[in-house]
Amino acid sequence: MNIRILERYFACVLTCCCIAVLSGCGRPESTPASQTNTSTPGASLVAGGTSSDLTRIEGNPTHNLDRIQKIDSPYSQQSVTISSVSDTELAGWAVDGLVKKEAGGVDIVVDGKVYKASYGANRPDVTEALKFPATKSGFSLVIPGNFLSRGSHTVSVRVIANDGKSYAQGPTLTFVAE
Repeated sequence: MNIRILERYFACVLTCCCIAVLSGCGRPESTPASQTNTSTPGASLVAGGTSSDLTRIEGNPTHNLDRIQKIDSPYSQQSVTISSVSDTELAGWAVDGLVKKEAGGVDIVVDGKVYKASYGANRPDVTEALKFPATKSGFSLVIPGNFLSRGSHTVSVRVIANDGKSYAQGPTLTFVAE
């Protein structure tokens, strides 16, 4: 391979990396609790979540993890196996059941690491089922393909209270990435 081509390639890579660092690419998002109830199109894997500085309360939150990748109702499955090379969307709904309102946001805990989920997707079915206003209660988190190693992993959902001061964490689900 021509040395000039390699020099240009590495110069381009270095320039792109510098631009990414200077623009803040790769830094965890910092969203005030008061703004967590908004929808973010195309959820991405953002480490840190919004629950890290909140108080954990005991009890199960009012939520449902509807889907992991193409597996519907994963809590009801004997075992859950997904592809490690495909993008993995974790999607469902969550509400603050204590005050009967939409939650303040949702974090997803994968293998002990907390990630902020996109929250606020339209879910009129939840409002109809629960009989209180919770139309914007849908959440999702997309884990890029090849992010999860092959093998066993754990996931749980943290539902942030409507007032943004505390959270409750749901049961842990174990799944296998192949």
